[in-house]
Amino acid sequence: MITIHRLRLLVTSSFVFLPLTTFANQECDFNYNLNLHVGYSKGDFTLKDEESSTSFNTTHNNATRIGGGLTYQCGETTVKYNYFTALNHDDNRIDRFKIINALTISNDQYGSVSIGKLTTPYKAAGKNGDPFWDTASGTTPAGNNFGFSDMTRGFTENSFIYTSPKMGNFYLKVGYSGTNSEGDIHEGIEYKASNSVFGFQYIDMGKNSSMPFSSGRNEAFRLYSRHSFRNWSLSGSVENMRKEGGIKEDYLNISVQRNIEKFGRIAASYGRIEDVQLRLIDGSSHTGDGHGITAGAFYTWTKNSEIYLLGSDLSFSDKKEQKSIVLGFTFNFSL
Repeated sequence: MITIHRLRLLVTSSFVFLPLTTFANQECDFNYNLNLHVGYSKGDFTLKDEESSTSFNTTHNNATRIGGGLTYQCGETTVKYNYFTALNHDDNRIDRFKIINALTISNDQYGSVSIGKLTTPYKAAGKNGDPFWDTASGTTPAGNNFGFSDMTRGFTENSFIYTSPKMGNFYLKVGYSGTNSEGDIHEGIEYKASNSVFGFQYIDMGKNSSMPFSSGRNEAFRLYSRHSFRNWSLSGSVENMRKEGGIKEDYLNISVQRNIEKFGRIAASYGRIEDVQLRLIDGSSHTGDGHGITAGAFYTWTKNSEIYLLGSDLSFSDKKEQKSIVLGFTFNFSL
């Protein structure tokens, strides 16, 4: 959680660097918004190994959440506070252990600063290229598809991220996560053109890492790109994790998506992992290599809702397989 002391410190220190003329003779505006995201799916899953085959069906809560934001804008400077909390479908109560909140101050000339429990640039670089985000397409019911590391999901506490203003077509992203000198260092650079994005993100994880799923890992690297042309979009992500003892993990995901007028969109992806330890959709574990494909159709039912049908086929070096067919929907409401 962001404490009052931290908020005061951030606001004071940040605005010291902004010229007073930023607010002089400027029209200022205050806005708020409320948001509800509902995600729900039912899947049929088959898991096989050399000795047995198990089939089951289950329902999943795909990152349902409620929250909102407050925005205060004066000229080129914007102050925004966002707050979200998870909703549990099973018992219809709020899970207060999954609160996400962050404060962002941005200025066209000086860039932006975000502080709180937030999405890191490393995570965002993968999420923005994943057309199956928050579905049970991979080995988890919410978050990333297969071929992305588990550090592509979750929110990082006690984080401070600075994004530079646009320099040509480039943006720099640097930050820190943690409450002491043994936290995580974030570094990255991103190139943005009208229809293309290229970037590199890096995390040096400290002894007291705040990153979700960072246990046993020392460094994380991601190269990524996204391209759009007409109704098509193509994205790619390559990750390398360096662990204690010199062990490395490798991840690859390539995704393609096509928007279809009066229908919605269709998407497909290929994922590959090497020397990775992960849990499958039933909670069983795998260590080694694997590859898989995912395909799905997403029908835009109303302006704010989507119904989808997807399937995936994952194979692993220890002779395990996971096959999935999932029917789900998402609904977004904003006020």
